[in-house]
Amino acid sequence: MRKAIPIAMTCLYLAAGCSNASNDALAIVTNAPRYSWVSVGTPAAASQAESVLRSQWKNGASLDYLGRSFHNATPAGRAYILCALSLARPAQFNELLEETKDLDKILVPTLKGDVASLVPLNGIIQQIKSNRCDGLQWK
Repeated sequence: MRKAIPIAMTCLYLAAGCSNASNDALAIVTNAPRYSWVSVGTPAAASQAESVLRSQWKNGASLDYLGRSFHNATPAGRAYILCALSLARPAQFNELLEETKDLDKILVPTLKGDVASLVPLNGIIQQIKSNRCDGLQWK
């Protein structure tokens, strides 16, 4: 019994530490000011939110956090979250689409190269569905 308590406490400590670090990084995704997929500036480069998302998209706890954060995320954050969930959790991706109203009225600030624009979230969803977030491109 004495061995079980320290092991359990260590597991809780490690889980909390990893969770806090991941949540801090994932806040970059959920609070993203604009959506850009491998096309920031000239020459095209990945945005900070995309880089974080690419490093975290296989982490179950990170995906749980993103799913819970979806409705409180910025419009750009929502686009990034949908991109990850479309690859890792298609059923959850579809659930979020079904429960989110007025997708055409949610305007997402985007940046492609050095051109900024506002795109309805449903337009980005169509791009995601057309494999714009193709899993083969993910590390």
